[in-house]
Amino acid sequence: MEPATVGDDPPAPKRLPWAQRRDQLLAAAERVIARDGPQASMDAVAAEAGVSKPIVYRHFGDKNGLAHAVGERFAVALLTELHAALAAHTDPRERTHAAIEVILRRIDEAPQTYRFLTRGSAEGAPALGDALDAFMRLIGDDLADFMSSVNNDKSPERQVLLLTWGHAMVGLVRSSADLWLDQRHVSREALVDQLTDLLWNGFRDADWTTDA
Repeated sequence: MEPATVGDDPPAPKRLPWAQRRDQLLAAAERVIARDGPQASMDAVAAEAGVSKPIVYRHFGDKNGLAHAVGERFAVALLTELHAALAAHTDPRERTHAAIEVILRRIDEAPQTYRFLTRGSAEGAPALGDALDAFMRLIGDDLADFMSSVNNDKSPERQVLLLTWGHAMVGLVRSSADLWLDQRHVSREALVDQLTDLLWNGFRDADWTTDA
């Protein structure tokens, strides 16, 4: 038997650049989350990506770090669509309707990712709360920035008010989305209309009277 030569050795696996490996791991995490929801584990992500678990921990630290990365990626994709929808309308009410529609559609298209970010697993829920806060704050801040950019009143008082409005809109949609994902009590289109009406009309359309 002839001795092996250098040319007979298989080439060493190519090490991916850090950013490319991180994207690969995030894509694997999204597939696992779409399948397993809040119970997605670091072990499952490593197996899906075809790497050892220490590599996943090296990039994200722990499950909370992974949730932050997934939430940021989800939010960036959502905000890209949100900007396009807002730019397509000039009427304030139509912009509000479009913004709510984009948020609910993204949640509807990736319900397991949303549940992972908002609920976590039994052992990870407290830690994932930090990721959720960062995710929601990013969207609320962006909405406030957009409203400020199209508002003629640049006074400090107005900017503070718009910041409140931006986060209030996100909080309203989030709470309603949580209920809707569990119960599907109305169609998505109907929920968008309901939330738009509530934001614009408050409770003026509600009949608070009771029979004597």
